[in-house]
Amino acid sequence: MNGKSLTQTALFVLALGLFGGGVFGQSTAADIKVDISFPFMVNNTMLPPGQYNLREVQPYTFEISTVKGDFRVLFLTEPANKVMPNTPGELQFDEFGDKYFLSRIWLSGEAIDFYLPKTHYERTFLKRELPKLKHVPIHVPIPAK
Repeated sequence: MNGKSLTQTALFVLALGLFGGGVFGQSTAADIKVDISFPFMVNNTMLPPGQYNLREVQPYTFEISTVKGDFRVLFLTEPANKVMPNTPGELQFDEFGDKYFLSRIWLSGEAIDFYLPKTHYERTFLKRELPKLKHVPIHVPIPAK
C-alpha cells in the first residue's frame, strides 16, 4: 500500500470514529433494495448492473452491495439539501458517455439528501472528457417499502 492510500485509509477510519457515533457495521437504517440496469462507479470501484442493497452504516457513511454479496463498497457522503418529507427515495447517477457515477441519494422520509464528493478518478476523467461528453443525470427510483 503506498503512502497516499495509507493516508486516505487512515482519514476514512478517523472520519468514521469522529462522526460515526456507533459501532462500525451497525446499521442506522434498514437495507434498501434497488435495481440498477447499468454498470456504475462508486468510490473508484466499478460495479456491474444488478440488484443492490443500500444502507447507511453510520451517519453519512453508506454501504452498497450486490444482493448476492459479490461486491460491497463503503463510501462517504455529505449532506446536501433539505428535502420535503414526502420526497420519494431515489439514486442519482451522472452519465458521461458510457460512464455512470453515483452522485446523490434521496432516502424517503429523510430531512436531507446526500451527495457523494467526486473522487480523484472522477475529477480527472471529467477534466479530460467533459468537453467532449454531454452530462445527463439519471434517476433510479428506490421502491417504496
